[in-house]
Amino acid sequence: MSLQFQCMNEALPAQSFRGYIDKHEMFLSDQIIRLLWQDHPHYKKVFDEKGKQKCTQDIRYHLRYLADAVDAESASIFLATCSG
Repeated sequence: MSLQFQCMNEALPAQSFRGYIDKHEMFLSDQIIRLLWQDHPHYKKVFDEKGKQKCTQDIRYHLRYLADAVDAESASIFLATCSG
């Protein structure tokens, strides 16, 4: 099976997806946090800086699990991490 992904206007074969995630993990997690806080302004009141850092760490874990799932061509690997 030949999987291909679109990442920031860059078409990637599945085997390159892990490299992309590894290379851009900090940028991606920072952007996700920025968008979360933008879409949910009340997070500024709910989460202190330590809580925001924990959220960022969780996002990075999810990105790694997503890369594992792509490597294994198994959505269930990633979905299992999201449901727990």
